Amino acid sequence: MPTPSGAEFNPVPAIMGFLGVIVVGGFVGYLYFSITLMVIARKSNTPNAWLAWIPIGNVFLMCAIGRRPSWWVLLMLIPFVNVFVGVMVWMSIAEARGKPAWAGALVFLPLVGLFVPIYLAMGEATEPDLMAAPAPVGPPVCAKCGTPAESGEQFCGVCGGPVQAASAAPRICSACNTPAEGDETFCGNCGQPMSVAVATTVGARPRSSAGKLAAVALVMVAFIGLLTAGAGWVAFGRPLSYTPPKRQPPKLPKRMAGTMTEFPVDTKTDAPARPTSIVTQNFQRGSGRSSQTAQVPAKWLPPGVSRDSLPRRANSMTSAVYRTGQKTASATQDEPAGTPAPTSQPPTTTTTATATDQTYVHVLDTPPNQPQIANEIAREVGQATGAALRGVRVQSPDGDVYVGSRIQTPQTSVYVLDKQNSDVVIIIYSPDASTKDVADRLAQNVGNGEGLNDYPETQGSLWTLPPNLPGQLTLEEVNTITADDLISEEDLRTIEKEGGAEAQRLIAQLRQFIPERMTAARYQDGAQRDWGALVWEYGSPRRAWNNWMLIRWIAGTSMKSVSVLGVDGRYTDVDKDRVMIFQKGPYLVILTQPADVPVERLVEMANGFQM
Repeated sequence: MPTPSGAEFNPVPAIMGFLGVIVVGGFVGYLYFSITLMVIARKSNTPNAWLAWIPIGNVFLMCAIGRRPSWWVLLMLIPFVNVFVGVMVWMSIAEARGKPAWAGALVFLPLVGLFVPIYLAMGEATEPDLMAAPAPVGPPVCAKCGTPAESGEQFCGVCGGPVQAASAAPRICSACNTPAEGDETFCGNCGQPMSVAVATTVGARPRSSAGKLAAVALVMVAFIGLLTAGAGWVAFGRPLSYTPPKRQPPKLPKRMAGTMTEFPVDTKTDAPARPTSIVTQNFQRGSGRSSQTAQVPAKWLPPGVSRDSLPRRANSMTSAVYRTGQKTASATQDEPAGTPAPTSQPPTTTTTATATDQTYVHVLDTPPNQPQIANEIAREVGQATGAALRGVRVQSPDGDVYVGSRIQTPQTSVYVLDKQNSDVVIIIYSPDASTKDVADRLAQNVGNGEGLNDYPETQGSLWTLPPNLPGQLTLEEVNTITADDLISEEDLRTIEKEGGAEAQRLIAQLRQFIPERMTAARYQDGAQRDWGALVWEYGSPRRAWNNWMLIRWIAGTSMKSVSVLGVDGRYTDVDKDRVMIFQKGPYLVILTQPADVPVERLVEMANGFQM
């Protein structure tokens, strides 16, 4: 897995170690359950105790220990029903071992349930088939000669022996061993005719009826369900609940902040063009790591403008992709519709853009007193396209004047504008005839607002960065790219079409790992060493949490735990960098710092993120 600094983390040893723990743990659990169940069967005088070692066979053995019908095994194969019936079976097993019935139901409780089988296996052997003697019935008889006595007599009138009450043997079902209730002639559990049992052992524990067990099992299942739901909320619900904080603009260098405010705001009310991806770059050689090539893709630049030529003409540059094929952001609950939402979670947008539904805007911070740069760029575009240059003059609502050229061909449209009395040059490039009107609107609207800061898309991505930086850290570069700019839906459909069913399955599996937007920032400390931040925005807390759980599973115990922003994070050293990863809401964040810097500095930086 690549880190923001480019180091590689090998997950294979962690995966193999985790699989080894699962295999060993499963084998130990199998031994424990099989041994305890076999002991329970032997101590309850249940035949075929060896079934405890055979899957499915052990379920039949459990029913036999509890003296329940074998067809209950079918019920234990039905989802949800199996929990209810399982509670009844374990309660019957507890009774067969002379234990309280409720003790068997505890087997389904987390942690506590691990001790239930060994608890039931402890103690002396029991005879669950022997029921307790029923209450005395019939007339009193002589204990010596058996002569019936009159009511109230204490001694026999024939032999003088003591008189005692006669007792009747309990009637039990010969099929399922359920005791009869009252004078019923058929078993209330299985429906078979009732018979009279042989001699009983007075003091043996009576076995509960299926109806009584069902009532207790219903209460236990409800309790277990509430307990599981509570534990599930603590473990899974809280990480998925998310309320975005009040956000502020991040701390940007003056040169970067200036270029971002120069971007036009499309005033069209119906499907306006909105920025989706943003790339900023510092070309100054004094920044510690000189950038000799612009990072923007070559397709973002108009003909005649190369990525190698930009560093020679600008100190820094900010680029943005405008698209019209997306829905506008929905208003938050506490703000009226149409109000910008700088404090809200980034809106979920549905992109229907194709490769042609793109307009590119670049704002260059040029060296002072070099007004010829705009003219040079315009001439190079004209020569590359063979189109004539036409003069353009735009005045913003604040009175700023932009002068430059428009270079138009049947397919493309390019504006190169120089902001008068400043060091700002703006390039607007429409690579397709279908977006020429977008380029025209954007050119007419330069300087009409706060630029990229007016868009919720920017507030939901760049505004997640810290508004204040610890120590001597400064932001050098920041990029925010949508998944569609990395690989568009049109590209995915082409891959699926050409690759067949196998490619479709692969794409479907990869989609869940691809974030909707990625924001990358490069910082430098006082020693001009790089720090990195990579923010993956997944659109929903659940998707981010799923990927976070996958990373934690892959990393295993190789990463140390740390608390950031009220959530659990992980960090480790990779080569010369320290890498920290954490998830909050729809965001998955990866931070890097030099490994020799105390981790507390990285924690301080992480706590500044606006999530």
